[in-house]
Amino acid sequence: MDANTTETFVDSFLSLYTRAVGMFVPIKIIEALQNDLRKDYIINKELIAFAGNLALKCGWLLTVFNKTYRFQSVSSDTPFL
Repeated sequence: MDANTTETFVDSFLSLYTRAVGMFVPIKIIEALQNDLRKDYIINKELIAFAGNLALKCGWLLTVFNKTYRFQSVSSDTPFL
């Protein structure tokens, strides 16, 4: 799988995760939490492995999600989620 696709998948998953947790737990700086999670070696390796398995099983769906996420993040300044 392309490294750029994998990075986009990891970024979007972490964004979704932090926003979902932020609904239940007060988080002062969501971007700081996302950056800390991106720097975590184990989390990154697990998400990359998950993205690889997902690409093997339903790659077309991952492609559609990736292109939608990229288009939306480039086309406006509003957050995706």
